[in-house]
Amino acid sequence: MRRLILAALMAIAAGGGVVWAQAPANEQRHPHSLASPPARAALTEAAIKALQAALNKQGIVLKVDGVLNNETRAAIRKYQSQHRLALTGEPDRATLDKLGVRQTSSTQTETGEGP
Repeated sequence: MRRLILAALMAIAAGGGVVWAQAPANEQRHPHSLASPPARAALTEAAIKALQAALNKQGIVLKVDGVLNNETRAAIRKYQSQHRLALTGEPDRATLDKLGVRQTSSTQTETGEGP
């Protein structure tokens, strides 16, 4: 069932934009954990720039360069902490939604007003 859902999501995302995928298989998880790891987004450079700009608007200052580096991940964690989101340091769906960052195509990114 998971493979079918993942395949469907990947097919939907094949047109460009945000691609949601499972966490890498080499990540260690507790053997009794029933929860799946949060989906991660493979973002375009424009989407990362929109994410960085949205974080700046929230008072978390960082360089808007379109690179998902340690500085950007630290800023994401800070935002996630402030808004009681899962502390992943990754631009996951919940974080992007809360910031109002939406990718409309592979070449166009919109930034809505965050809360």
